[in-house]
Amino acid sequence: MHNSLPPPGWRLLLLTLLVLGIFFRVVNLDHKVYWHDEVYTSIRIAGYTGDEVSREIFKDQVIGVQELQKYQRISPDKGLDDTLKALAKHPEHPPLYYLMARFWVQL
Repeated sequence: MHNSLPPPGWRLLLLTLLVLGIFFRVVNLDHKVYWHDEVYTSIRIAGYTGDEVSREIFKDQVIGVQELQKYQRISPDKGLDDTLKALAKHPEHPPLYYLMARFWVQL
């Protein structure tokens, strides 16, 4: 009978690498830098459009982190209808993904 499992040493190495990969991906997650596509996802699920954010933040003055984070978080001022309106302006993106992401963030 042929055993298709790797030797125990390889299994331990693979398991160790997997655990280390998960650990380094998750540790200090709140301090990691967003990529541009993640920023646009946050903006859209929060109910803002790119144009709306640009008008608010590019006013020839320095703005703080708190003001920027406003556009990355769900607020009571922006509901699900605002998310749908933001998605309607960009029909090239799948709306179901953004709606599921919004519900996930609201948990």
